Amino acid sequence: MILISAGHHPLVRGAHHGDFHEHDEAVLWRDELVALLGSEAAAVPVPDITPMENEPLATFVGRVCAVKAKFINAEENVRLAVEVHFNSLDTTKTLPSERGCLTYYYPGSQPGRRMAQRVQEVLRKFFLPDLGAHDGYVRMDKTQGIIWFLRDTKCPALLIEPQFIDRKEDIQAKRSDCCIALATVLMEIHDNLMGG
Repeated sequence: MILISAGHHPLVRGAHHGDFHEHDEAVLWRDELVALLGSEAAAVPVPDITPMENEPLATFVGRVCAVKAKFINAEENVRLAVEVHFNSLDTTKTLPSERGCLTYYYPGSQPGRRMAQRVQEVLRKFFLPDLGAHDGYVRMDKTQGIIWFLRDTKCPALLIEPQFIDRKEDIQAKRSDCCIALATVLMEIHDNLMGG
């Protein structure tokens, strides 16, 4: 089975550009991928939790991540977990020509790297430039640790970022076609992990 997760949470919706929010779009991609993959996939539910009184935002986000990881790790026969995100926009650091797609895998994992590169082959057909497959460190900085989704899940995992959040029209226009292509390659990866 392949589990598909949408990044962030309705109360902490991640990156945004105007009224276009990362979590909301990621849910649409999650649901479309699960529908395309059929009985071979399932959605990771969005945790039904709210912040406790005076709870720091980082603590709440940590609880959200822990609930998702617990769900993934409790499922039997999971061969692959994928979380969908969209890159945040920092106009002081990111030029328009540098916005594109990337995929993260568990640092140092050669099978993870190969899987991420295969996913990148699909993403770059839709969202150039190809920013590559990368070891999954927070903000690509080893000192900040490994991205929780890759660190806390027991099965092989990938975190995909098809595009930067300011490209709303591009993301929405290509969502369906990209999901079809992604579903095909995720099924291929799944079958390889099964030894088929």
